[in-house]
Amino acid sequence: MTVAIGTTLAIETVGVTRHFGAVRAVDDLSLHVPRGSVYAFLGPNGAGKTTTIRMLLGLTRPDRGVVRVFGEPWERPIESRFCAGSLSSQANC
Repeated sequence: MTVAIGTTLAIETVGVTRHFGAVRAVDDLSLHVPRGSVYAFLGPNGAGKTTTIRMLLGLTRPDRGVVRVFGEPWERPIESRFCAGSLSSQANC
């Protein structure tokens, strides 16, 4: 995998917003995840967790804002996206 030189962030989003019709699924999200960190998305249904993950994986586009993975803009395919996985589950408590 090729990583941009000097990149200290694995994931960076700045002002990311995504709408589905009149519904605002993600609103002005800025997130900075350092390389080597483990993060989880927790929240109620409809909070934008899955939409955010889909944007990070390049499966859907943000309406506005910047998404970078290892310093590369999401529009530019990088090998890490082909090796990325996502696991979601719902607790039955």
